[in-house]
Order: sequence, then C-alpha cells, then structure tokens
Amino acid sequence: MTQGLKWIVSPRFDGFFLIASPLVAVAFYAIYLGTVSATGWTADSADEFAFLLFLLFTGLFDAPHIFQTFARTHLDEAEYRRHRLLHWTSLAVTITVSIAAYMLDWSDLFLSLLSVYGAWHIIKQNVGFVRIYQKTNRHLEPRHSRLETRLLPLSLIFYYLHGHSDFEDLIRSVFAHVPWFNALSILQLVSTLTVITLMAIVFWRNFQVFREKGQWNSPKMAMIASSLILVFWLSLLNAPPLLLIAISTIGHNIQYQAWMWIYNQRRTRRVLVPSLALAGSLALGIMMIMGSDLWAIPYNGVVLWHYFIDGHIWHFGAAPELVVMLESGAAVKEPLEALG
Repeated sequence: MTQGLKWIVSPRFDGFFLIASPLVAVAFYAIYLGTVSATGWTADSADEFAFLLFLLFTGLFDAPHIFQTFARTHLDEAEYRRHRLLHWTSLAVTITVSIAAYMLDWSDLFLSLLSVYGAWHIIKQNVGFVRIYQKTNRHLEPRHSRLETRLLPLSLIFYYLHGHSDFEDLIRSVFAHVPWFNALSILQLVSTLTVITLMAIVFWRNFQVFREKGQWNSPKMAMIASSLILVFWLSLLNAPPLLLIAISTIGHNIQYQAWMWIYNQRRTRRVLVPSLALAGSLALGIMMIMGSDLWAIPYNGVVLWHYFIDGHIWHFGAAPELVVMLESGAAVKEPLEALG
C-alpha cells in the first residue's frame, strides 16, 4: 500500500509560511529598490529609507518573533516546570552580557558576534524543518540521509566566504604576511565545489527514490531549495547593512511565528491562544521601536537569549508534549481563517 506524503499542517500552510517564507526577502528588497529607483533619491536618502524599513522589520517581524519565545519557555507549564532555572538564569546572563558590552564600549564586537550566532540559528531552524520532513516521510528517504542536514550549514560557510566583506577582510589580514598565497580565493573555490558536490549528491539520491517509488519527499526538497536560493542570492546582493539584516532574517521570523501558531493551537486545541500570542508579540514589537533607544541594549540580550534557548526547547525526545507538533491530520486553523 502506498503511503501518502505528510506535511506539518498542509501543502498550502507549509508552502507559504515555512518553505516559501525565506523568499519573502525578495519582495522586501523589491520594495526598497523600486522606491529608490522611482524617486531618484540620493544615497543619503536611500540609506534613510533603508533604516525606516529596518525599523518596520524590527517592530513587525523580528522583535515579535523574539517575544514569542516566552510562550514556550515561561507560559508553557510543562516546559517551564522542567527548565525554570535555565530559562530565568540564561535570560539574566544574556541581558547582563549585552549591558556589559555597552558599558565597556564593546558593542560593535558584541553585535558582530551576535550576527554570526543569528545566522547559525536561522540555518539550524531550517535544518530542523528538514529533519521533521525526513521523520514524517521516512518511506521516501534514501539510506543514510544525514548528508542532507549537513548541506545547509556548509552553505552558511559559503555565504561568509563570498558575501560578507568583514569576514573576507579578516582572512586577508590573517594571511597578509604571505601575499603570494591567495587564501580567500582558495577557500572560496573549495566551499563552492563542496556545496555544489553535496547538492548534486543530495539531488541524485532523492531522484533515485523518485525513480523507485514514483514520488519523493517534496516538502523536504523544497525546504532545502528555498534555503539554498536565499543563501546564494544574499551572497551576491549589495544592499545597505541594516537592510541586509532585514532581508536575511524576515523569512525566518515568519517561519517561527507560523511554528508557534501551530504549537499553541495544537497544544491548547483553541485558536484564541495563538491569536493572543501573535497579537501580544506584535504589540510588544511595535512598543519597542516606538520607545527609547536605550531599550535596544537589554533587548539585544534577549535576542542572544532567544538564539541560545531555542536550541534547548524543541528537543522532541526530551519533551513529550511536543508530539502534538507531528500529529498527522490534526487540524490547524490558519491565521486569516481565525479572523473570519
């Protein structure tokens, strides 16, 4: 008997909110590029518009997804009871680190390291979705499919070697004493060949499954393709730094909000709970960008905490309540439907 293809919610929900969401970055950049081109603004005016878009991104997408973390850590009774000390202690430590970095005038270093940690956090989230699709569609998986979860982290190395000027400058400075050795070009070549080779192997192994069974794990393959397209595009993109942060992160924010929507609804069996969590996170995000700039200092600590704690709260084997996330056929009312 042929087994069907399983999604976390449905092809429409997964396709829009989880798989295609990183590509929303293209639309976000198109708003910037189209507006600047149509108005003929100077470079300074274009940078001001990029900053405005960054504020909107922070208030409507990034900060709300950060605040949603509390719905899992502090408002989920089972998780809070299990790791109460970890949640409060880690939050206090990360906020203290952010404040200390500001007071010691180490903010630039702190934000640079936070950016790298954030990029890793985004990639790990996409790897998590790939693993879920592998688990729910085991009958469509090639043997030894761990290779597929290695591809996305390697693509992050590709990005830093090709699309991150600070990282490129660091490599040049490290090898400045041997000018005859072009370390950056060699590393770029090796990373490119490695990613291309892994892409070919992953495609071929899954194509073999398709030839054998007449079907392949399309949500998994679509998630991998979406993530890689975004990484390659960002490697080539020349955009203002703050806008680049928004572009590279907005899809991840949408994914996380969708994930929390699924979890809160399946956990409580009510649509009101995810609706209130979403509305509350949006309200906090808007309040933050409208408040004092000083709020950014502890907020950056909360962002660091989010990156850290998110790696501890979604272990399916250690948290029995998470089994609801993989309930096949469990209905989830979509956000627009909940308004109707």
